[in-house]
Amino acid sequence: DNYSHSSLTNSTTYYYKVADVNSTGIGTLSSEVNTAPSVSSISGLVLWLDANSVVGQQNTTLDNGSSVSQWTDLSGNGYSLTQSLSTKPTFSTSGLNGKNTVSFNGNSNLYSDNFTELTTDNYTILVVTQLDNSTGGDQALLSMTDVSANAGLGITKISWGGHRWIVLQRMPKGNSGGNTRYGFNSDTQPHLLMVERKANGSSTDDLNLFLDNESNSSVNNDLTSILNMSNFEWSLKYLSFGSIYYSSLSRPFDGGISEILIYTKALATQEMAEVKYYLSQKWALTSSVESDVDGTVDANDADPLN
Repeated sequence: DNYSHSSLTNSTTYYYKVADVNSTGIGTLSSEVNTAPSVSSISGLVLWLDANSVVGQQNTTLDNGSSVSQWTDLSGNGYSLTQSLSTKPTFSTSGLNGKNTVSFNGNSNLYSDNFTELTTDNYTILVVTQLDNSTGGDQALLSMTDVSANAGLGITKISWGGHRWIVLQRMPKGNSGGNTRYGFNSDTQPHLLMVERKANGSSTDDLNLFLDNESNSSVNNDLTSILNMSNFEWSLKYLSFGSIYYSSLSRPFDGGISEILIYTKALATQEMAEVKYYLSQKWALTSSVESDVDGTVDANDADPLN
């Protein structure tokens, strides 16, 4: 016989014992088993990178300071990031909040050359990250370009107008237009950085940037309107972390990344709360993240999901 337990919460551990039941009574309980639903149970996950499992084997083949030539995609979609040159990041066992981190140090990157998932109206990107240097020049955490380095998507710590985070969706690719959300001052604290695009009807898109709990709704008026923002072209398939383009170290990222999740949809309110709670618990961000955005950080919230 089978039994289905629905409406479970991600990152919460559930414990089970089973027994036979018939007309004569209840049999002996089995040994206890447990399971914890993960973010992979939420539909639309197309990329999942976890510094606790860089090579897909709980890092059993990595030592502190090892070069990272591949970061395995745990989503099952085959978008593992690679680097065959000497510009590899390193693995740290004492990075962000003393936990596992892939460290880019301003001289390395990793990339996928066939990432074609973000051609839909909606997407959500979550990154657990920490800058080692919050000043200096521009630092590209994430970029998506074509083979000729024409940019379509960028999450960057910029230096112009103050040191702050921005997200840019640019279509047509490589031109000076696009839609930019910006304004968070950069620092060297660990953060949960989130980007969300939502298509609200045929004429209006929302592109939202979140840092921990705060959302930034400002739009750079020097760029083109947020209205009728085109979807990404299939040729924008070079997804890079650590620099603005996969084959160069232009705008190098000086910091660490501990987890990356990309969904091809805008997460529902409860889904977003569950994913944020999973990340805040895992990476010791409960003192800064409000999973349910109720005004109380997870560390002080008796019910952080509601």
